[in-house]
Amino acid sequence: MCIRDRYCLSGRKPKPSILLPTVLKTISAIYTEKLRLSTLKVPFANPLNVMIYDHFLHKFGLRKVAENKLLQFLDSVLYFKGQSLRLKLFCKMAGITNETHLDYQDYTTYIESHAVFDPNGQGFSLITLSNEQIMIPLGSACTNLRQYLVDKIGLERAEKIVADICLTTVGKQESEVIAEDKIDLDYLLEKLTLIEAQHRMEIPPHLKILFHAADVL
Repeated sequence: MCIRDRYCLSGRKPKPSILLPTVLKTISAIYTEKLRLSTLKVPFANPLNVMIYDHFLHKFGLRKVAENKLLQFLDSVLYFKGQSLRLKLFCKMAGITNETHLDYQDYTTYIESHAVFDPNGQGFSLITLSNEQIMIPLGSACTNLRQYLVDKIGLERAEKIVADICLTTVGKQESEVIAEDKIDLDYLLEKLTLIEAQHRMEIPPHLKILFHAADVL
């Protein structure tokens, strides 16, 4: 049973059962574990919804206690999810809401892409942060994103995407993610996740098998 169904069957309504800083720290801890597994090249790691359940089970030991704490966590995630893109993406990747679901590959891309914007730290110095909104320098973010995309999709397309993401601030939504020469990390990660998903769709199926075998994708 997925955690959304488990929550719906409980008949609970979203409420701040856990304070927002604690929610964000829990999310950061789960993300950090996923990045650790990815760094170690652990094959077939669990999807996010399973990792969430395992996190509470390992932390509290007794299944009944762990599941009660999990429901309290979900109370708060759903209550606070409108406050930041970070929480909205977490809900999509975990399948907590009925919104468009991001699949396991999208989740893996999201986690591993922290390294694009933290090339010296493999992403760990960013993923361990538990801020409601993580703002990083716009200039270095554009440079790192461009360098990464050139190898993936070529210079021309990379330049256009970077310009659209990092240099265009049209409308209210963009003004909320780009301010004072800084940009919302989750905004970049969401864009990069969608770019990677589109890139995978463009690769012929017979080549995907070769890429997976070579650990390129």
